[in-house]
Amino acid sequence: MKRNENGQGRLWALLGGCVLMLLLQPAATGAAGGSAIDAVLDQSHAVRSGDDFLPPEKAFQLSAIPDGPQRVRLIWAIAPGYYLYRDRIKIAGTAAHAIVGAVQLPDGQVKSDEYFGRQVVYHDELVATLPVRRSSDGPLDLSLQITYQGCAEAGLCYPPVTRTLALQLPPGGAGGA
Repeated sequence: MKRNENGQGRLWALLGGCVLMLLLQPAATGAAGGSAIDAVLDQSHAVRSGDDFLPPEKAFQLSAIPDGPQRVRLIWAIAPGYYLYRDRIKIAGTAAHAIVGAVQLPDGQVKSDEYFGRQVVYHDELVATLPVRRSSDGPLDLSLQITYQGCAEAGLCYPPVTRTLALQLPPGGAGGA
């Protein structure tokens, strides 16, 4: 959605964002299939006069990998023209013999956002570290619930997305982090 001086672009951006928020929210929890999302996005493309917005899973590609026995590395590959909000990243973890610590995020860029005010954001890539305090030395099965929110520079802000990722940390490191 292109912005213009008379405010019409802003109205379309808000309307489109509301429609996508309502329709994409079930997708984040697995209730809607990919074809439903594609259909909504295809319809919204015609309304936007040529602006193509990526679905959130392509705009913000998230992966989690073990970084030793006591850490997880979270990596977001952020598409060009998109950004993630630092303060909208929340992480919870569940494991039988471990506690997930506070996520460690790098410095970002300060952005003056017309809807959220002064915010720290990330472009291109975000690599974060998540400490894990363990009480056992064996391999550790860990489930992470990661919530994040981002926007397109062209004016579309996505609703918060929550993903659940499962991984196994290697043996060792009881009592650390």
